[in-house]
Amino acid sequence: MKNPKPQILFFLTILLTLFYIHSCKKLDIKRIMAVRTDTVIVSNTTVTAKGTIIDLGQGITDYGFCWATTTKPTINDNKTSHGSASETGSFTDTLTNLLPNTAYYLMAYAANSKETFYSKEINFTTKNFTPTVTTTAVTSITYNSAYSGGNVTNDGGATVTIRGVCWNTSPNPTIASNHTTDGSGTGIFTSSITGLSPNIDYYVRAYAINNIGTGYGNEISFKTSCISPSVTSQPSNQSISDGGNANFSVTATGTGLTYQWQENNGGGWIDISNGGSNPAYSNAATNTLTLTNVPLSFDTYDYRCIVSGTCSPSATSNSANLTVTFLCGTSTVTDIDGNIYNTVLIGSQCWLKENMRTKKYPGGGTITKGPSAHGAAGWDTDNAYYSCPPNSSNNGEDCAAAASLGMLYQWSAAMNGSTTPGEQGICPDGWHIPTHSEWTTLERQICNDNGGGSCNTDFPDDVTTIEWLGSNGEGSALAGNVSAQSWNTGTLTSDSHFGNSGLVVGPSGHRNTDGKYYSRGDTPLLWSSTEYGTSAWRRHLSFSSAQVHRGIDIKTNGRSVRCVQDY
Repeated sequence: MKNPKPQILFFLTILLTLFYIHSCKKLDIKRIMAVRTDTVIVSNTTVTAKGTIIDLGQGITDYGFCWATTTKPTINDNKTSHGSASETGSFTDTLTNLLPNTAYYLMAYAANSKETFYSKEINFTTKNFTPTVTTTAVTSITYNSAYSGGNVTNDGGATVTIRGVCWNTSPNPTIASNHTTDGSGTGIFTSSITGLSPNIDYYVRAYAINNIGTGYGNEISFKTSCISPSVTSQPSNQSISDGGNANFSVTATGTGLTYQWQENNGGGWIDISNGGSNPAYSNAATNTLTLTNVPLSFDTYDYRCIVSGTCSPSATSNSANLTVTFLCGTSTVTDIDGNIYNTVLIGSQCWLKENMRTKKYPGGGTITKGPSAHGAAGWDTDNAYYSCPPNSSNNGEDCAAAASLGMLYQWSAAMNGSTTPGEQGICPDGWHIPTHSEWTTLERQICNDNGGGSCNTDFPDDVTTIEWLGSNGEGSALAGNVSAQSWNTGTLTSDSHFGNSGLVVGPSGHRNTDGKYYSRGDTPLLWSSTEYGTSAWRRHLSFSSAQVHRGIDIKTNGRSVRCVQDY
């Protein structure tokens, strides 16, 4: 029998050699795939993972981390990739876009063309976080508003309770600044930004709030618009009656407009302030200026408006002219001395309601004041004198009483040296001393107003009738009490027509050629501008009669003067 030992030894040698080769191959692959996961740091939905390549072996073609929400993740799930490795050592990856409050499983991996090696599995859970939001572009920008908004793309694992935009004039605005509130939850929203100032740079961010905190979107800057003032509608000329109201208006466009009205009385433009009287100004800092109770003296004044805004330059409107027309009964008249007279309309005639009291002629020349002593010489000569009215004792002058009784004038002084009927004389411009016929027209009108039936016959328009006329209280109607003197009681004051014409002729008294004062409280005598030979026509009232006396007077007597408006 053959010895089997050589065969057995050969077989064992082959078997051991194969085992050795096979064993070495398996150890070599595992050594190449030596990788581990060291640490995992969780921050909301971002995770930082650190691993180590222990051994390169025969080479690593790719390595990194893989993760999933189920156990045993593979490189077919989410992964990072670093490519081939040339040396051992640590590596770090940041895992982003993870879901909040979610469990994940993580392993490091190393791979070559033949096989992938995975480290021990590690699990972690992400946290809730502030919402993720983007800011919408700013549109529809005006000088004080704009539109923006945002899109809440991730609620951070908790319900978004408030969302909107916030803005400020400095970067990185927060909800501590101006902000809107535009609903809740995820998705797109629109925001209206208001209360802005013109021509200003602003910064805006969308925001969203959950129970973790406030998330902000990207910042967008924009600038509000600014439009320089422009007058689009000009003020128009105004025409009113004396004592009426006027309004001037402009329309303008621009940013942050303000208004300032100005007035020009011929001496240059000046700013108008609210207040005053005759006229009273109001709304001087608005687009509509109002003047109330405008006097005749404001005729031909001009008005314009300066419109300013946030942006320069300002704009100036065209000027508008004010025409104030005389309104008898409302308008007043001023003489060369600055004395102011009220007016009254009787029929078609406009009369001054007070006797003249000027000491100057319309051209500015001074009227000579006659001797004032009672009975003084010189009044029998035509010296063109004026005199103050009598005192209450009729034995001297009372110049203070002239404010309501008027002055007394010789006819040549009253006529300013003229002899032409209807002459201006000492009357204000636009007025004249009434003619004999104009006095007759007045008497007839009052007769008609008082119900007379034969007024033209009662008051003939001739130059021959010299007597007391009227049967309807015309003299009483012409009369009236004035502040310095009431009428003495008599037929005139007891007549039912006393004072009803509105002419208010007071009992001024008069002064005769003897230089003496007469009849204060009893009578006035009033010049006409019509001569009668060397004398002149006048009118006469008396406390003892309700009629009017038509007569003539020596021109050197001192008489009262009333004025009637030119036609």
